[in-house]
Amino acid sequence: MIKNETDIQGNANVSRNAKVGGDATVGGSLTVLHNLKVEGWVDAPNIRDNCKGLFSSTDVLKRYYPTPRAGWWALVGTELPADLYVVVNDAWVYTGTKTGEPKLEIPEYGERLDATETAIANLEERATDHENEIASNYQEIDRNRQSIDKLREDYEKNAGQVDTSLTHIGKDMATLGSQITALFKTTSEQDQAISKVEAAARDAREVRSFNSVYAIALPPKIETATTTAVDTIVYIPQTDTFVAKKGSKYFANWASASDIGEQQTADGWTPSAAYIYRCGGMLYCHDGTGLRSADHNASQTANEADIKADRALECLAGLR
Repeated sequence: MIKNETDIQGNANVSRNAKVGGDATVGGSLTVLHNLKVEGWVDAPNIRDNCKGLFSSTDVLKRYYPTPRAGWWALVGTELPADLYVVVNDAWVYTGTKTGEPKLEIPEYGERLDATETAIANLEERATDHENEIASNYQEIDRNRQSIDKLREDYEKNAGQVDTSLTHIGKDMATLGSQITALFKTTSEQDQAISKVEAAARDAREVRSFNSVYAIALPPKIETATTTAVDTIVYIPQTDTFVAKKGSKYFANWASASDIGEQQTADGWTPSAAYIYRCGGMLYCHDGTGLRSADHNASQTANEADIKADRALECLAGLR
């Protein structure tokens, strides 16, 4: 190992690697045929670059670069952005525009910055979705508010109608009460008239009872068999006969038929002129062709009571 300094006058050619442990000073130009790696700082007052820097005035720019070359540009001013100068015909010319925004490059934070920008974009997108959803909810709230207002309007309208209906119902109830009172009074008068007719006829003729008068124009089908069980005794005006009804069937004969009828026929038993017949609140006698009211006054009173009862039932039906 050579420890002393050696001064080489002339060229020195190193065919392989060269390592300098201390500083190196090159008096002439240095050409690097391949890559140049600098692990420390580059301290160079003059670097060939198209951008020559920021200068406080045009005079300062021209003093540092008196002979500019095509493609060069520089900024003139005391803050950024500054006036932009370019080289036109080997002279500095102001372009009339300003440029140059300060930018701090921090490579190690580049990826974080990109991720942050992506996250911000995602948040903005989600915020837009939420804004749309909120707008939709506001629209739904407005529709619901309109529905509530409509329901309130209908309720107030119907409440007025209910009050009117209740007033009418009260009047109808009062009328019904009067009609029922009159009905009971008429029924009492009817019972008194029937009692008089029964008392007058009891000495001469016996009283027999049946349940109803068949009110349909077309006579029912009559069963010829004899029934032992009877629900009701029915008088059929079309055939002038009594029949026994069991369920939905009508029978021409039954066990106690002779107690009410005089003669058996295929259509039932004919009434007897020897009896007074009672059905509900009415008394009848047989005139040879059919049953007739036994007392005009009693019949008239019963008819009036039926009419009033029907009216009372109509009132009750209207209140349901």
